[in-house]
Amino acid sequence: MKKFLMLASVMSIIAAGCGGSGGGSTPTGCATGLRTVSITNSTGQTIWVGIAAGTISCQSDSDCPTGTSGSCVGANPAAGVSGTCGCAGGSGSCGSISTCNTANNFCYWNLPSLTASQINLANGAQSTICFPAAASGSTIQWSGNIFARTGCDANGQHCQTGDCNASTDGICPTGTGGNPPASLFEFTFSNQSSFTTTPGPDYYDVSIINGINVGVAATPVAGTYAAESGNPYSCTAPGSTSAQGSLLACPWTITPTVSGTDRSTLLRDVAPTAYSGAGSCPNGGSPNSLGYCECATNADCNAAGLHCGFAMNASASQYTNVCGSHIGWWTADQLCGSSIAVSPLGDPLNCAANVANSDGSTSTNTNFLACTEPAGAANPLQAQSCYTNGAAADCCGCATSASSPFVASWPTAMSPDFGGSDNGCYNHNTNWFTVAQPWLVYLKQACPTAYTYPFDDATSTFTCLGSATVGAPNYQITFLATN
Repeated sequence: MKKFLMLASVMSIIAAGCGGSGGGSTPTGCATGLRTVSITNSTGQTIWVGIAAGTISCQSDSDCPTGTSGSCVGANPAAGVSGTCGCAGGSGSCGSISTCNTANNFCYWNLPSLTASQINLANGAQSTICFPAAASGSTIQWSGNIFARTGCDANGQHCQTGDCNASTDGICPTGTGGNPPASLFEFTFSNQSSFTTTPGPDYYDVSIINGINVGVAATPVAGTYAAESGNPYSCTAPGSTSAQGSLLACPWTITPTVSGTDRSTLLRDVAPTAYSGAGSCPNGGSPNSLGYCECATNADCNAAGLHCGFAMNASASQYTNVCGSHIGWWTADQLCGSSIAVSPLGDPLNCAANVANSDGSTSTNTNFLACTEPAGAANPLQAQSCYTNGAAADCCGCATSASSPFVASWPTAMSPDFGGSDNGCYNHNTNWFTVAQPWLVYLKQACPTAYTYPFDDATSTFTCLGSATVGAPNYQITFLATN
């Protein structure tokens, strides 16, 4: 899977400094030892940048900031399962490199120093974010994700997409990501502060697993890395609108056709438009109790220049088709994952429908879409990647398998980190081909280099390493317009 969060023993950290401009001038750089991420807004609208720190992973208590007994929660080294550094003992349990989120008692990497001017970007504006320097003895410098928030108020709050419950300064609280749908730049910066020993590479990707609100391209800055020869996924740019050698371009045009059927009405995310009074809806009907006009097709909304799409909590049910302004695109993973415990969506997703596994157990369509383990399962089942050596028959995937009826929709350029004779697959799950993969094709067509499901590793995982000559890589993130 695309998470590479492992922390060695940690001693101390250098405070972060930042520079930048929200008005479109050339971004300034960062102090020595800090990582520079420059951000450009090319979406055609004003955005607020969101930054979500990841938790600190561990295999034992000594991997956590203070090394306190019991601070590594949930690790199982024998099974290769990482834990998370906890802070049930209070904020001091996270040391100086991380912050305790008291809502779940986990340690999250310290956020970089931020101002509203750095993250509130008009169209065409640029900014620079400086990520904290690596702690002495740590193998990881920082880990988390960056996303765009759209349709926000003047304080970066109440955003239509990517909302993170920001305070009045527009900064997302520790441990809080953006509400889907939100496209993500995900990354783990390795500690490349010294090349006296060989450091590990950065891992980074673009993810649209939980929906698309804007396009995202992530490019290592020329002169700050030493790419691995012959590896198309080394120091190249996921989400780029230009082809890069054997890697395909991302048009960021979403055409939500699933198995030959247009699913725009189901997959389009809209901000509902409020109406009042009997017969006031664009099609002559009356709004529901919340003041929104429910619809079946775009024709029900065309008279007002609106779209018929899915909106969360637009009526008494969790998701409802209503007339509104287009703001993004849902995914089947997100729709089923957020509805399954409330009122599971029916046809065509059938989120709660049961599918038989090879061992006689059953999983729901949601388990197949989100690659999650069924309740009460004795084996990993869909929580295991088919790209893993020894993967069981009920693993999640494999999108690149020659056995998949949709393999032609996946890139042919494979990361050399993924072996196996079947296009990188050690096994494949025919049920997954039927239930999940048809709902991923339109996403992969929008961006062939982006993650479309949790184990889309072979065509979506990027790595980058610096050198003693050039130092550690810096990155340029560009948020892009979509249809």
